[in-house]
Parts: sequence; C-alpha cells; structure tokens
Amino acid sequence: MAMTIARLHKQLTALMEKGHGRKRVCIDKATFTDPLEDDGVTVMNVTDATEMTINVADGDGWTATNADGSEKPRKVLVLGGGHLREVPNADTLEDHPETLAATKDAQRYRLLRRGQHWSVINGIGDTLRADQLDAAIDAELASHNG
Repeated sequence: MAMTIARLHKQLTALMEKGHGRKRVCIDKATFTDPLEDDGVTVMNVTDATEMTINVADGDGWTATNADGSEKPRKVLVLGGGHLREVPNADTLEDHPETLAATKDAQRYRLLRRGQHWSVINGIGDTLRADQLDAAIDAELASHNG
C-alpha cells in the first residue's frame, strides 16, 4: 500500500514525540523497483517508514567502528518501496525468494531449450531449439529493451 502524506505525518509526529526529531531519514534502495524503470520511470511510491538501527559505513564501504572496535550503529527512519522486503536468513543461508524463482526459471528454460519433450515454434512455424531459441529470445528482449 502506498504511503500517504497523512500516514507519514502520523508516523513522523509519533517519532518526534519520542524525541527522534533529529534522526536521519534514509531509504532502502533495494526495495524501490518498478517494471517500467527501463522506460524511464524514476519516481516510485513509498510504502512504509520503519525505525531501524543500521551500521554506519566507513569511507571504504566497510562497517565503521568505534575506538573500542565495536560496530558504529545509527538509529534512522528508513523509507521502503515495498519490494524485496524479505532478506536471506544468514543463520540458515536460505536464498532470497526472488533468487529461488530465478533459479527455477533457469532450470525450466534449460529443459525447454533441449527440445526433447516440448517444442517452441516461432510465428512462421519454425521449431526453435538450443542456439536458435536463445537468439530468438535475445532478439525479443532487445526489441523491448532497445
């Protein structure tokens, strides 16, 4: 559900009443995606605002540390775009659901590409297999992304 000004105002008011008025506002960049990005869509809906404690990055992209060697945390308000909300479970090394879906699609395509059980026929009746199928798919993708 897209964030409204009224909903964001209510959340910000509650945070300010708790004394968080000077906290930084960040975005969770990975959650902002749109199928029309390749067509130039650059403004996307905010769907949530969540208080989080994040680790500060140093100038090299690593986690910044305090003088005692501990990680340097920062409390922030993170705006999310509603996509990729699940993250891999580092304890069990579970893959992200989108990674699992892409892997399954690749397995399906490899089976289809072999052409032993199914046929893919183009618009003029030619059967496409292996390299011909790859080339036809690549050409179609290029025409949409061109």
